[in-house]
Amino acid sequence: ERYEKALKLITQKQDEYVQAKNSGGGGGKSLKERIETNDLKLKTFLDKEATRFDLKINNFKESTGLVGGKRGKAEAGDTIEESVTIEIDQADYDKFARFLDKLHSAPELLVIRRVDVQKPRRSASPQQVRVQMIISTFKKKGEA
Repeated sequence: ERYEKALKLITQKQDEYVQAKNSGGGGGKSLKERIETNDLKLKTFLDKEATRFDLKINNFKESTGLVGGKRGKAEAGDTIEESVTIEIDQADYDKFARFLDKLHSAPELLVIRRVDVQKPRRSASPQQVRVQMIISTFKKKGEA
C-alpha cells in the first residue's frame, strides 16, 4: 500500500519535478524572464564573494556588448552581455576552488567564460595560484 501511494505521488508530481529540473537555478523562471529581471551588479557581487573566501581581486576590467549581432546594428537583438575580467595575483588553491564552486552554483544569472590558473611568479607555496577569469551576465537592453 505504501508503495502504491509513493508511485501515485511520484506520478502526480512528475511535471513539477521536470519543470523545476529544467529551469536551473532561476527560481522557476524561464531564461527570458531571468534576463528581463536581472539587476545583478557583477563587479560588486564578485568582490563580495571573493572577500567571503579571503581572496583579493587585484584588477577588474568591465566590458559590455550586444548579443546576437555586431555592435550598433539594429538586428542585434535586445540582450546585452556584461563581462568582467578579474585577476587574483595570489590565492590559496582550496579557497579559490570554493569561490569557483560558489560562482558555478549561484542562483544569479552568471556564466564563467574563462578560467586561467597558473603558479604565481614569486611563491614558494605549492598551494598558491594566480588566476584570471572572465565572468558574464546578461540583461535586457536598456536595463544595463
